[in-house]
Amino acid sequence: MSLIRVYPQHWFSPRNAQQPEQSFQPLDRLHHDIDRLFNGFFTPGWPTSLMDKPQADIRPSLDIHSDDKAYTIHMEVPGVDPDEVKVEVRDGMLTVEGEKKMESCAAPAAEGEKAEAKEPVCHVQERVYGSFCRQIGLAEDADVENISASHKNGVLTIVIPRKQPEAPAARSITVQKQ
Repeated sequence: MSLIRVYPQHWFSPRNAQQPEQSFQPLDRLHHDIDRLFNGFFTPGWPTSLMDKPQADIRPSLDIHSDDKAYTIHMEVPGVDPDEVKVEVRDGMLTVEGEKKMESCAAPAAEGEKAEAKEPVCHVQERVYGSFCRQIGLAEDADVENISASHKNGVLTIVIPRKQPEAPAARSITVQKQ
């Protein structure tokens, strides 16, 4: 079994299709983290810089189901405005893009300073914000002209109807005398 099948964007691709060159994004992330580690040793207060939380990637979780009539994708997008989600089909790939926007929040005032009452003060921030993009390869029987999407309670549901296989046309064959 090819490990390429583990990635959702390849689930519906033909089994014998030539796979595109793989991205080195995980290696880029590792390189960035190592640079951040070593840069931290040479700056004042380096132990705190090592504790900084790295920028997290937003990668919405998804489930893909199918039956005889359609493929259904459920994608978790809590906190994302449905008007800010873009669903697109191009060259056999379904692309879902969006952004979870950060709510405005001020840092706590230093001791002895008066806090301005214009914005709420942020004491802890654990939620992740930013943009995301998921791509999923579509099956050959996907009816791309009739895909629909809906959003309810932080879950994006995409329904991809399946094309019904065309019955082979019957034709008459004459029998020749020899």
